[in-house]
Amino acid sequence: MADSESQILLKILSVGDTQVGKSCLIKRYCEERFVNKYITTIGVDYGVKKMAVMGKKTAVNFFDLSGDDDYEEIRNPFFKDAQGVILVFDLENRESFTNLIKWERVMKENGLDFARSVIFVVGNKSDVRSKDVEQSEITAFVRKRGWEYFQTSANTGDNVKELFEKLFQKCVDMLETQKQKLK
Repeated sequence: MADSESQILLKILSVGDTQVGKSCLIKRYCEERFVNKYITTIGVDYGVKKMAVMGKKTAVNFFDLSGDDDYEEIRNPFFKDAQGVILVFDLENRESFTNLIKWERVMKENGLDFARSVIFVVGNKSDVRSKDVEQSEITAFVRKRGWEYFQTSANTGDNVKELFEKLFQKCVDMLETQKQKLK
Protein backbone atom coordinates (compact mmCIF):
# COMPACT_ATOMS: atom_id res chain seq x y z
CA MET A 1 0.00 0.00 0.00
CA ALA A 2 2.93 2.34 -0.57
CA ASP A 3 1.41 4.24 -3.49
CA SER A 4 -1.86 4.79 -5.35
CA GLU A 5 -1.15 1.82 -7.63
CA SER A 6 -0.87 -0.67 -4.80
CA GLN A 7 -3.74 -2.95 -3.91
CA ILE A 8 -5.39 -2.99 -0.51
CA LEU A 9 -5.90 -6.48 0.87
CA LEU A 10 -8.85 -6.99 3.18
CA LYS A 11 -9.31 -10.10 5.30
CA ILE A 12 -13.02 -10.48 6.03
CA LEU A 13 -14.40 -13.26 8.25
CA SER A 14 -17.93 -14.63 8.53
CA VAL A 15 -18.53 -15.97 12.04
CA GLY A 16 -21.50 -17.54 13.81
CA ASP A 17 -23.43 -20.72 14.43
CA THR A 18 -24.13 -23.27 11.70
CA GLN A 19 -27.13 -22.65 9.45
CA VAL A 20 -27.44 -18.91 10.15
CA GLY A 21 -26.67 -18.00 6.52
CA LYS A 22 -23.02 -16.93 6.59
CA SER A 23 -22.16 -18.64 3.29
CA CYS A 24 -25.44 -17.54 1.71
CA LEU A 25 -24.73 -13.88 2.52
CA ILE A 26 -21.32 -14.07 0.84
CA LYS A 27 -22.76 -15.90 -2.19
CA ARG A 28 -25.57 -13.35 -2.45
CA TYR A 29 -23.08 -10.49 -2.41
CA CYS A 30 -20.41 -11.98 -4.68
CA GLU A 31 -22.57 -13.91 -7.13
CA GLU A 32 -25.94 -12.14 -6.71
CA ARG A 33 -27.71 -15.43 -6.20
CA PHE A 34 -29.26 -17.43 -3.37
CA VAL A 35 -28.37 -21.04 -2.73
CA ASN A 36 -31.49 -22.70 -1.34
CA LYS A 37 -29.91 -26.07 -0.56
CA TYR A 38 -28.04 -26.15 2.74
CA ILE A 39 -24.46 -27.35 2.42
CA THR A 40 -22.40 -27.16 5.59
CA THR A 41 -19.05 -25.39 5.42
CA ILE A 42 -16.26 -27.84 6.19
CA GLY A 43 -13.61 -25.95 8.13
CA VAL A 44 -13.12 -22.77 6.13
CA ASP A 45 -14.34 -21.69 2.71
CA TYR A 46 -12.24 -19.08 0.91
CA GLY A 47 -12.96 -16.66 -1.88
CA VAL A 48 -11.62 -13.38 -3.24
CA LYS A 49 -13.36 -10.51 -4.98
CA LYS A 50 -11.47 -7.63 -6.56
CA MET A 51 -13.10 -4.21 -6.65
CA ALA A 52 -12.61 -0.52 -5.98
CA VAL A 53 -13.42 0.65 -2.48
CA MET A 54 -13.37 4.40 -1.93
CA GLY A 55 -11.52 4.69 -5.26
CA LYS A 56 -8.78 2.31 -4.14
CA LYS A 57 -7.91 -0.99 -5.80
CA THR A 58 -8.97 -3.64 -3.29
CA ALA A 59 -8.90 -7.41 -3.04
CA VAL A 60 -11.43 -8.66 -0.51
CA ASN A 61 -10.43 -12.06 0.87
CA PHE A 62 -13.45 -13.81 2.36
CA PHE A 63 -12.89 -16.50 4.97
CA ASP A 64 -16.22 -18.19 5.64
CA LEU A 65 -15.63 -20.00 8.94
CA SER A 66 -17.60 -23.08 9.85
CA GLY A 67 -19.80 -22.70 12.91
CA ASP A 68 -19.37 -26.37 13.73
CA ASP A 69 -17.13 -26.93 16.76
CA ASP A 70 -15.69 -30.03 15.07
CA TYR A 71 -13.67 -27.63 12.92
CA GLU A 72 -12.39 -25.26 15.61
CA GLU A 73 -8.74 -26.33 15.18
CA ILE A 74 -8.96 -25.50 11.48
CA ARG A 75 -11.06 -22.35 12.00
CA ASN A 76 -9.40 -20.65 14.96
CA PRO A 77 -6.07 -19.58 13.37
CA PHE A 78 -7.96 -17.40 10.85
CA PHE A 79 -9.04 -14.79 13.42
CA LYS A 80 -5.62 -13.19 13.67
CA ASP A 81 -5.09 -10.10 11.47
CA ALA A 82 -8.66 -9.88 10.16
CA GLN A 83 -9.78 -6.35 9.32
CA GLY A 84 -13.49 -7.10 9.17
CA VAL A 85 -15.98 -9.54 10.67
CA ILE A 86 -19.62 -10.23 10.04
CA LEU A 87 -20.92 -11.85 13.21
CA VAL A 88 -24.09 -13.54 11.96
CA PHE A 89 -27.15 -14.90 13.75
CA ASP A 90 -30.52 -16.16 12.54
CA LEU A 91 -33.44 -13.88 13.50
CA GLU A 92 -35.68 -16.92 14.00
CA ASN A 93 -33.17 -18.79 16.17
CA ARG A 94 -32.70 -17.33 19.66
CA GLU A 95 -29.81 -19.67 20.48
CA SER A 96 -27.79 -18.34 17.53
CA PHE A 97 -28.19 -14.84 19.01
CA THR A 98 -27.25 -15.82 22.57
CA ASN A 99 -24.23 -17.68 21.15
CA LEU A 100 -22.81 -14.38 19.84
CA ILE A 101 -21.23 -14.00 23.29
CA LYS A 102 -19.47 -17.35 22.74
CA TRP A 103 -18.27 -16.20 19.30
CA GLU A 104 -17.02 -12.93 20.77
CA ARG A 105 -14.95 -14.93 23.28
CA VAL A 106 -13.65 -17.30 20.55
CA MET A 107 -12.56 -14.35 18.40
CA LYS A 108 -10.76 -12.70 21.33
CA GLU A 109 -9.08 -15.92 22.51
CA ASN A 110 -7.80 -16.60 19.00
CA GLY A 111 -6.12 -13.29 18.36
CA LEU A 112 -8.70 -10.99 16.77
CA ASP A 113 -7.63 -7.46 17.67
CA PHE A 114 -10.96 -5.73 18.34
CA ALA A 115 -9.28 -2.30 18.21
CA ARG A 116 -7.92 -2.99 14.71
CA SER A 117 -10.98 -4.61 13.14
CA VAL A 118 -14.47 -3.62 12.11
CA ILE A 119 -17.20 -5.89 13.47
CA PHE A 120 -20.78 -5.85 12.20
CA VAL A 121 -23.47 -7.93 13.87
CA VAL A 122 -25.84 -9.31 11.25
CA GLY A 123 -29.35 -10.56 11.90
CA ASN A 124 -30.04 -12.71 8.86
CA LYS A 125 -33.31 -14.09 7.47
CA SER A 126 -35.25 -10.82 7.80
CA ASP A 127 -37.71 -12.16 5.24
CA VAL A 128 -39.17 -14.65 7.74
CA ARG A 129 -42.29 -13.67 9.65
CA SER A 130 -41.59 -15.24 13.02
CA LYS A 131 -38.64 -13.54 14.63
CA ASP A 132 -37.33 -15.03 17.87
CA VAL A 133 -35.06 -12.15 18.91
CA GLU A 134 -36.30 -8.74 20.06
CA GLN A 135 -34.85 -5.61 18.45
CA SER A 136 -34.19 -4.13 21.92
CA GLU A 137 -31.93 -7.09 22.79
CA ILE A 138 -29.96 -6.67 19.57
CA THR A 139 -29.61 -2.93 20.10
CA ALA A 140 -28.35 -3.43 23.67
CA PHE A 141 -25.83 -6.07 22.52
CA VAL A 142 -24.27 -3.94 19.76
CA ARG A 143 -24.33 -0.66 21.71
CA LYS A 144 -22.46 -2.23 24.63
CA ARG A 145 -19.65 -3.20 22.26
CA GLY A 146 -19.69 -0.18 19.94
CA TRP A 147 -20.44 -2.36 16.92
CA GLU A 148 -22.94 -1.81 14.12
CA TYR A 149 -25.99 -3.88 13.30
CA PHE A 150 -27.45 -4.88 9.94
CA GLN A 151 -30.61 -6.88 9.34
CA THR A 152 -30.40 -8.83 6.08
CA SER A 153 -31.97 -11.51 3.97
CA ALA A 154 -29.62 -13.63 1.89
CA ASN A 155 -32.76 -15.09 0.32
CA THR A 156 -34.18 -11.81 -1.04
CA GLY A 157 -30.91 -9.87 -1.06
CA ASP A 158 -32.37 -7.24 1.25
CA ASN A 159 -29.62 -5.04 2.74
CA VAL A 160 -26.80 -7.45 1.73
CA LYS A 161 -25.03 -5.11 -0.70
CA GLU A 162 -25.30 -2.25 1.80
CA LEU A 163 -23.83 -4.43 4.57
CA PHE A 164 -20.74 -5.43 2.64
CA GLU A 165 -20.13 -2.05 1.02
CA LYS A 166 -20.23 -0.27 4.38
CA LEU A 167 -18.01 -2.95 5.94
CA PHE A 168 -15.41 -2.60 3.18
CA GLN A 169 -15.49 1.21 3.38
CA LYS A 170 -14.99 1.17 7.16
CA CYS A 171 -12.13 -1.35 6.83
CA VAL A 172 -10.34 0.69 4.15
CA ASP A 173 -10.86 3.87 6.17
CA MET A 174 -9.45 2.15 9.27
CA LEU A 175 -6.40 0.91 7.32
CA GLU A 176 -5.80 4.37 5.86
CA THR A 177 -6.01 5.92 9.34
CA GLN A 178 -3.57 3.35 10.72
CA LYS A 179 -1.19 4.02 7.80
CA GLN A 180 -1.28 7.78 8.47
CA LYS A 181 -0.40 7.21 12.12
CA LEU A 182 2.74 5.33 11.05
CA LYS A 183 4.03 8.27 8.99
